[in-house]
Amino acid sequence: MLITETSLNPKSALQKGLRLAGYNLLTLVFLSLVVEGCIRLANPDILPLATDSVFLTDSLFGASPGLTPGATGRSMGQRFSVTEDGFWEYRSSRMPQWDEIGMEWLFLGDSVTMGMGVDPDSTFAGRLSARAADSLRVLNPSLIGYSSRDYVNILSEMAESDAHPITRVTVFWCLNDASSGSSEGEPPTEIRNYIPALTLFIYRHVRTYQWLKKRFFDRPKAYYEYDRSRYDFESAHFARAVTDIVAIKQYASDLGAELEFVLLPYEYQFRGGDRIPQHRMASVLDSLRIAYVDVALQMKNNIVASGLHDASDFYLYGDGIHFSMEGHRVVSEIVTELD
Repeated sequence: MLITETSLNPKSALQKGLRLAGYNLLTLVFLSLVVEGCIRLANPDILPLATDSVFLTDSLFGASPGLTPGATGRSMGQRFSVTEDGFWEYRSSRMPQWDEIGMEWLFLGDSVTMGMGVDPDSTFAGRLSARAADSLRVLNPSLIGYSSRDYVNILSEMAESDAHPITRVTVFWCLNDASSGSSEGEPPTEIRNYIPALTLFIYRHVRTYQWLKKRFFDRPKAYYEYDRSRYDFESAHFARAVTDIVAIKQYASDLGAELEFVLLPYEYQFRGGDRIPQHRMASVLDSLRIAYVDVALQMKNNIVASGLHDASDFYLYGDGIHFSMEGHRVVSEIVTELD
């Protein structure tokens, strides 16, 4: 056996191993950056997923959080601002004649109605605000994580205050709005629940993560199947949601406001998911004599008319819940037809 000087020198062998590991690490980092850059160039529609916490104020509407008055920040790369009285700001929000109009249109919804990932003025709320600006001021307090119970809390506060002369209330109902309080089963989870700091960095800066997730996992299907379970007949979630809908109707009546629901679909419902949630909602709303529109039925007609490939073009990249700018445009046109 040939014994060399290197083999007799553990320190030299360790240094050599560390250099090799360093080179491999640098190569891996370089290749990762190249892949990340290529994905960003090929997929400019992949957006950062984080939303600034500056927008959130706890217990603004009783037990429900609300928007921080005057706050400015970013959500999925888009700049959002909040008016001084605590609603999302649009270009039309700065129109001085609103002080003279004296009538307001309240939007109730979650992150979908907030419009995360889309320029505020291009969301359906922003578009409707601009169209109604001559006669109504749109108030949109929608926030990530809201459900039917939060809508009740908001209306309760509004009904007790004389600050806002609300004449119309529109509830933009997302399937996960039927989730008030308890936990039936577990939503789709990933490592993000356990390593929040690492997750936040990946969400803000790593587009490769979303690209891989879309290629190898059907997250829109997973979220649809989870939220779909809330509409089973034995679901306590849906029973509580019905109770909330009854309360929403009563508060709207107390305000002397017209009430309507806009039923928003998940992307997976256009390619395999059933429509049981909408059917159950329609049954409840019919029994309560509440006006509503089922957006999915009219969206199907817009796929061909708009020259889109499929319904996924109505949604953000790899997202089966939140609308793209095109999706917001279609929803705004559907709601406009309700007038």
